[in-house]
Amino acid sequence: KIMDQYIEAGGLPGVCFVRDPKIRAKRLEEQLHTILDRDVRSVYPIKIPFRQILEFLGELALAEGEPINHTRLKARTGISPITQKKLLYALEAVFIVRIHPVQSEVGKWTYLFEDQAEWRWLAQQRATNESELEEKQWAGVIYRNVRLQFEYRFGEQARFFSYQTRSGVHVPLAIQTPQGVLGIVSLSTDEVSHRALMAAQSFFKRYAKSALLFISRTGNKTRLIGDRIGLIPASMALFE
Repeated sequence: KIMDQYIEAGGLPGVCFVRDPKIRAKRLEEQLHTILDRDVRSVYPIKIPFRQILEFLGELALAEGEPINHTRLKARTGISPITQKKLLYALEAVFIVRIHPVQSEVGKWTYLFEDQAEWRWLAQQRATNESELEEKQWAGVIYRNVRLQFEYRFGEQARFFSYQTRSGVHVPLAIQTPQGVLGIVSLSTDEVSHRALMAAQSFFKRYAKSALLFISRTGNKTRLIGDRIGLIPASMALFE
């Protein structure tokens, strides 16, 4: 119940405690309109219409966690890659998204939205059906909250990035601290596939002093899967 509430309402003060979904959605719409049409333009004086900026952000929401694809974004929104890069800088400056590098073979950039409710509202504007959002919104909840624990609670410098290779290995969130590198992968169930374990081995080869944590949507027990791999249910990772 708490998870469902967070997915819908996020954590922004003034919005997350609004109980009526329609009123909350209206507040989010007004808030985003102000940020995109006023604050973003103060950081980067872009001349494209507000609606086009909103479409761009909606496309980003649908592809959250993936490497930024400027060609695809131009085809979907009509915004040139040069303007996209400036927009991304401005969106990070006003705390809408947080940009991370993609390490290994790809050499690109990815991002996470700062707030769950903003992500959901934006993604819903562009998604064709609810099932298109379900898996991605679950992963976003995990990565957003894990990042915040390192960034604001531990009191130490942490560098965030994504690990991805052309062969399909993908660790969406990795955190590097003086103690080493921790990879985070969200799972729909508490069953760890062979493919996921192979991805872990690729990650370990790249980062010698590293470990990987799977966070599952289901299950109620933690367990070790080898010396450097752990599994923990989201109910424990996020609420205990």
